[in-house]
Amino acid sequence: MKALKTIVFLSFLLFTAANHADAQRRLNPMQALYGEFWLITPDQSYRAAGISYERFFSPKSTLSIKFGAVPSFSAKIVDVPVMIQGYTHSGRKHHVEFGGGLAPEFDYLDEFKVTLHPMVLAGYRFYRGTGLMFRATMNYVIYPDAFPSPSISIGYAFK
Repeated sequence: MKALKTIVFLSFLLFTAANHADAQRRLNPMQALYGEFWLITPDQSYRAAGISYERFFSPKSTLSIKFGAVPSFSAKIVDVPVMIQGYTHSGRKHHVEFGGGLAPEFDYLDEFKVTLHPMVLAGYRFYRGTGLMFRATMNYVIYPDAFPSPSISIGYAFK
């Protein structure tokens, strides 16, 4: 329960920092869709591909919410990351990304079981506002076992 309180507090800090970082008032895409390749998934299996949808809070916001699905058909598990993400501006194309959230794991092998994996992330994002985008992130799963979970993504950002 203490870890959940810490995540809520850190999310609040991320919201506050990202809203102040939006001083340049540039236009951002409203949505993005991308394929994501996890080198280590939140359930600690290896090399899984998934798909993610990202929605920005407003056209001028540096905050977004991401929903994804990372199935592991051999283990009968589906991880569904839900993340609040923000990014900084360091030019027109290159961004530092940060965020946090949960990756519920749905295990449907013998009996339906849900495990929550709190996560934080930091990484690099390349995009020009709309069109092709690339992401490389280091996700860090906090619970039940703390471990890094890197991922790379390629997709399309659109309004």
